[in-house]
Amino acid sequence: MVTATYNMQRGFLYLAPDAVPEGAERYAAWLDGIEHFARPVTLEDIVALGRFDFMATGASAVSVDGVRFGKGHGFFDLEWGMFTDLGLAQETTQVAAIVHDVQLVDDHLQMNATDIPVDIIATPSRLIDVERTGRRPRGIKWELLAPQEIHEIPPLRELAHIRGVA
Repeated sequence: MVTATYNMQRGFLYLAPDAVPEGAERYAAWLDGIEHFARPVTLEDIVALGRFDFMATGASAVSVDGVRFGKGHGFFDLEWGMFTDLGLAQETTQVAAIVHDVQLVDDHLQMNATDIPVDIIATPSRLIDVERTGRRPRGIKWELLAPQEIHEIPPLRELAHIRGVA
């Protein structure tokens, strides 16, 4: 499993399938806990692991048509952009939003050019398959990022270097 650190400030972590000892699963399920069992990885390391079959994200709310709202400053959208740029994720990669029942809204929300709609909404009481329409964006929209933002987020800085953007 690959997960981002808070705001990607320390990049990504890789949690090997056998890394969490029995009885420590709850502790490993939150970011401060997982750091005790996972190891830091670069984008190059992640590429070596191979393509993603599934990605999960949270949101403040998600609409029944799979549009996330209150997405945590767009970090998941940046992750998607990096991973599609590197060929790790693609249009057919399943994306799930994991939210509480009260965070599911019946409204149909507008997406912007970098929003990643989800295929599945998981709540404590149900699992919803979303009939997604339209395609997801690919890659990083470098023109939308400030140079300081690229410099301050290690994986973005790494990808910018790989792509010759910075």
